[in-house]
Amino acid sequence: MAGFGSEYLKGETGSGSGKPSSPPSLEKESGEENMDSITETRSAGPDLSDKQLLEVVKTLGQEWEQVAIHLEMDDIKADGQTDVAMQKLKMLVLWRDQRPPGEATAEDLLRALEDLEDLPVETRQLLTGIVIHPNKHRRAS
Repeated sequence: MAGFGSEYLKGETGSGSGKPSSPPSLEKESGEENMDSITETRSAGPDLSDKQLLEVVKTLGQEWEQVAIHLEMDDIKADGQTDVAMQKLKMLVLWRDQRPPGEATAEDLLRALEDLEDLPVETRQLLTGIVIHPNKHRRAS
């Protein structure tokens, strides 16, 4: 699929001339190929299930309210629910349900919380385990 943009890029990248060239993903001729590679590296595995979210809830302590703020779910306490575990679960279920399909994976949740210093190590380990072994955690849930 050669087009105006691809000819221009090929002529300007310095390929074969010893000059540094653009990363390969920028030199591809098809925009569809670029989107596929972004999608493949962006997300790993299926969206988190209710049972997996419950596992995450069990690892969260008092810092769950900071998690809610990071996920932009900080009004979760306003619904009148008094059971803290149910508030935590509702927060995570709402986060998942408000995202497009395929964008509520363990990896997505880890990314959303990566700069939260108070996130428990157990929570990070659980989510990382789901990313690395999604089938194992899906069966156990």
